Amino acid sequence: TSDPIDDVWVQTVFVATAALVLGLCLPAARIVARDRVVVGAFAVFIGAVLASSLWSVASSRTFEQGLMMLVGTAAALLGGAYLRRFHLLIALWLAMQVGVGLSLWAWWRDWPGALITYPPNWFTPSELTGIYFTRNSLGPVAVVAAATSLLLVAATGWRRWSTYPIKGALVAFAAVDVYVWRQTGSLTPALAIAASCFVVAVTVLMLPGRAAVVRRVIGGVLLVGGVTSAVLLAVAPAEFTSWFGRSSTLAGRTIIWDIAVDFVADRPAHGFGFMAIWQQPEFDEALLEAAWPPEHLVGEAHSGYVEVLLGVGLIGLTLLFVVALVALARTVGALWSVPSTVSAAWFGAVAYALAINLGETYVGANLLPWILLCVATGGAVAFRARRASASEGAQGDVPEAGPSDAGDPGGSTDTAEVDEPSEVGLVDAVDWDVIDEIIGVSFDTDAGRRP
Repeated sequence: TSDPIDDVWVQTVFVATAALVLGLCLPAARIVARDRVVVGAFAVFIGAVLASSLWSVASSRTFEQGLMMLVGTAAALLGGAYLRRFHLLIALWLAMQVGVGLSLWAWWRDWPGALITYPPNWFTPSELTGIYFTRNSLGPVAVVAAATSLLLVAATGWRRWSTYPIKGALVAFAAVDVYVWRQTGSLTPALAIAASCFVVAVTVLMLPGRAAVVRRVIGGVLLVGGVTSAVLLAVAPAEFTSWFGRSSTLAGRTIIWDIAVDFVADRPAHGFGFMAIWQQPEFDEALLEAAWPPEHLVGEAHSGYVEVLLGVGLIGLTLLFVVALVALARTVGALWSVPSTVSAAWFGAVAYALAINLGETYVGANLLPWILLCVATGGAVAFRARRASASEGAQGDVPEAGPSDAGDPGGSTDTAEVDEPSEVGLVDAVDWDVIDEIIGVSFDTDAGRRP
């Protein structure tokens, strides 16, 4: 169809894949169901999305998108709880590399739509879209693929020489992923990765342990610097965007947001129905009045938060913020209790999903950042349940998510809490005694060598 979000084949593949994941990971439902805060936050938000079809200006589209979002969210939460978090990283890496590889193949085979070219006056000559219809769909896939490759390099440690060929291959994959991202011309996912890395770094500096005072002072200084930079960006965006070859309107985003705010004023509490406004001519007419190019009319708000505000109003936006806070709380809790590469990675995934939604619509069905947020939350829920069971010495209380304990994803609840048995640490290249003295935090979760 003219809009990929309504393409019947894309929808069918997404729903079938989500249903398969739900069937395979159904045993994890008992673990997720015990965390009533997580279940309640996600259920109420998606319930509001579905309920918005009652007053939607395009009821069938809202209901359809809400149902797909429900199925995708449930599958991601259960999938995150079923596999151990290190194995989730491997699964994510495989999925992203398949997407990048197929996109390169589509480009080389000159598939229609795999490469979009623009007239000379456009801000970019061409955009690689691969199998994803738009650059802003392939861009996040390529960025997450590169980040996951580098995380797997770090998570497997540096003392085992036998892993170095694998590390070299992972670095090569990361280089290809970065190349693909550059060909997309999609800047938002790279900025979101940078923002999430900053958030993770500040959080790690705030962790308890030796030298905590010094580390927290450094973290506080970085935090103040980051907040100041964000304020300056909001006050004087032109100077910032010119560095990246973008206009002061953020490639037209601020125009879209201004019009969206005007529309929200008509229905501030409940909105127009999730993803429904884009099937009405009024928004296009408002864009054309603002001298928007008629050949480049949009079908999204280019911000997940503005999208939810348009579709579900202030009620939906508030519920989305609750979901974000719950996801952050669970993943930060996992990082706080067992500082590790994998804990930092999944906390970073949530931060990335929240950051990228500032500049693109990635709250909804079949959208990678939303799926990442749900998977990370599900993994943190299962991790928290295993920790609680181990500390109480009641291994039978928490049902195994997977088949069982001998290294299987379902996992043991051993009191040593080795969540990722092959993981070493963020700073394993440095002598542990030295690094402990410097930052006062151990990132090694191998129970045999360090608690």
